[in-house]
Amino acid sequence: MSGISIGYARVSTHDQDLTAQQDGLTALGVATDRIYVDHGLTGTNRDRPGLREALAACRFAAPMTEVLAFRLR
Repeated sequence: MSGISIGYARVSTHDQDLTAQQDGLTALGVATDRIYVDHGLTGTNRDRPGLREALAACRFAAPMTEVLAFRLR
């Protein structure tokens, strides 16, 4: 059975760079068109359109869904 890999990356400020997170996700096999991002959204801002899109993509993924989450500091 093959599955679809979906990634999500977020940084809190516009000065931060998403490159390391995106590179990490692609190294894990996530296609670039399946990486959803939120840029410049703080932890207090709960409206995260990229996360919403990633979760929606998971709902339409293959029946077997595997979730991997990690945080870069």
